Amino acid sequence: MEGPSLSQGGHEPRARIPCRSSAGGDDGEPRSCALRCRRQNSDDSARSKEDKLVTRIAVLDDWQRVARASADWAPLMARAELRFFETPFADEDDAARALAEFDIVLVTRERTPFPPSLVARLPRLKMFGLTGARAGLIDIAGMISRGITVCYTGGGPSASSTAELALGLAARAGRFQLGTEAGPVLDGKTIGLIGLGRIGARMASYCRALDMKVLAWSQNLTDEAANAAGATRVSKEELLSAADVVSLHLVLSERTRGILGAADLARMKPGAILINTARAPLVDETALVDAVQSG
Repeated sequence: MEGPSLSQGGHEPRARIPCRSSAGGDDGEPRSCALRCRRQNSDDSARSKEDKLVTRIAVLDDWQRVARASADWAPLMARAELRFFETPFADEDDAARALAEFDIVLVTRERTPFPPSLVARLPRLKMFGLTGARAGLIDIAGMISRGITVCYTGGGPSASSTAELALGLAARAGRFQLGTEAGPVLDGKTIGLIGLGRIGARMASYCRALDMKVLAWSQNLTDEAANAAGATRVSKEELLSAADVVSLHLVLSERTRGILGAADLARMKPGAILINTARAPLVDETALVDAVQSG
């Protein structure tokens, strides 16, 4: 009988040994392959369990790439998987897909809305952190009802930063922009502040430094509070009629939602500047679009 053929290396090739399946028939699968498959399945299962044990943290809305430098993340990165999102999501579906596997979400203010419909699509979410205590676009109550821990920051320079932004918008309006008329010099103009709390009062001090006349109105404003901020309390109608710049600094509530409607916008001077660094729903959006388009 002819002996077995040898490979070039001089080693006898291993015989293919068929395995018996549970049904009793030959499945033609080498035992070594079957063992490898079982071992691979075991490894995959172990990795799946390990993945579920890893805490995943998402830092959202870091559009200016400042979050990484704002804290020492090293101790956290040693214990958890950390990912920074530097571009906004296209829509709610995009956000749900990207965040479905994260246990903790840290957001910058409320640049990304988190309505109940999105929260319901984040099965692993256990903790939600945001900068600031107010967030009208985030379903905080719904998260708490689902057992999600919600944390937020307090204090900080938010009054100054928001007032500086409002002043910057007033100074820039109509300047260095193609297709618009030249903006006014603010010196000597009238600013109308709707809301004179911490941010509104800071804005008033900035405007006084520019020798602007400062008018103010809110539903609860008193003469004493207005005088303390260097402003003159007037009616809403008078403020809108007289101001060259109107700046909103109110908390959004059912009482303040739509505080500026079509009739209010119609009272504003031609060419007046409207600034809203507070909340969008303070102004009736449809009325605002109509007013802008009608000139």
